[in-house]
Amino acid sequence: MITKEEFKNAKIEDTEKGLIYKGHCLMYKWEKPVIKESIRLICEKIKPESVLEIGFGYGYTASEFQKFGVHTHVIIEANKQIYEQAIEWAKDITKDGVMLGQRIEIILGTWQEVELDEEFDLLYFDPYHIIDERGEHYNKFNNKWLAEMFTESEEGGKENFVFEVDGTKYFQSLVKIK
Repeated sequence: MITKEEFKNAKIEDTEKGLIYKGHCLMYKWEKPVIKESIRLICEKIKPESVLEIGFGYGYTASEFQKFGVHTHVIIEANKQIYEQAIEWAKDITKDGVMLGQRIEIILGTWQEVELDEEFDLLYFDPYHIIDERGEHYNKFNNKWLAEMFTESEEGGKENFVFEVDGTKYFQSLVKIK
C-alpha cells in the first residue's frame, strides 16, 4: 500500500486490461457494461439531482450520471494524471462546466481532505483503496451530510446494492444522502 501523497503523483498506466498502478488494477475496462447498468438502476430508484462522486477512473460512472440528468455533479479525484483526464472529459461534454443547465465540478484531492458545504442526494464512492480506510468515509459523510446506507438486499453484505448483468450478479456499495 502507498500513502495518499504518493498516489497523488503516481504514474498510472492505461493498458488493455485497465488502469494499472504498480501491478494493481485500479479500474478494469470490462467493468463498463456493469457500471452502466448499475448507474441506470441507481438513478431509476433514487433519481438523484446532485451527486458527489469519489474517484473518476475512466469516467464510465460520470458519463452515465450525466445521461440521467444529474444537475450538480462533483467529482473528487486523488491522482493528478486521472484528474487531468477528468478535466478533459468535462470539457468534452460541457461548455464552461455547464451542460444543459447542469454543473460539473472536478476537484483534485483525496476525499479525506476535501471539505464541501453543500448537500448531495447521492454519494457514489468507488475509489481505489490506497490505505486502510475502511469505514472512514461513512463516518465523515454521516457527520457532514447525514448519509444513510441504502440497501436493496442483504446479499453481498449489508452495505451493498445487488443487481444482475447478463446473468451474473454484481454488487455496488451505495450511500443515499438525506
